[in-house]
Amino acid sequence: MINSNNSDQFLQVLDSQRSNVSNHIADLPLISIAWRALKNLYQQQDVQKKRLEKLLLSIAYQNFCISKILDEFDNIPKDNEYNSIKDSFVDISDNIRFELDSFGVVIWAPVGETYTDEYMQVIENISQVKDSNITVPIIKEIVSPAILFNDNLLSMGKGIISVPA
Repeated sequence: MINSNNSDQFLQVLDSQRSNVSNHIADLPLISIAWRALKNLYQQQDVQKKRLEKLLLSIAYQNFCISKILDEFDNIPKDNEYNSIKDSFVDISDNIRFELDSFGVVIWAPVGETYTDEYMQVIENISQVKDSNITVPIIKEIVSPAILFNDNLLSMGKGIISVPA
């Protein structure tokens, strides 16, 4: 059986002045020092998170730009020597997009979709084009995609919207 008097002695936290520490910090309670350390840790994590989001945003946007350039190659005849180069770049772009997807990054460029309230939350209407062949607004072109990271919007997209004439 454990003697309660001895066990109480081990549970006591003595707040004596610590050696090798400046007088100002030596007089602070340990809880205050721990609180400051946690605060600094969370601030560092927040800075790292923002840097990571900025990096992912940049990679996602650059991949979108590469995809748009590759779309221009669709007009080249199939027997052209540039098609093998295009295929290589398509593979690279697809691999980057796969890695971004596995990391939780979504590049959202819904061209041809009806411009609903949901899309208005993530795609800014920067220009409108009248079209007599439609009855509801449609996203005609994406200038900049919406980029999401773990279902949080990192960057709002920008699009050109076709509206009924």
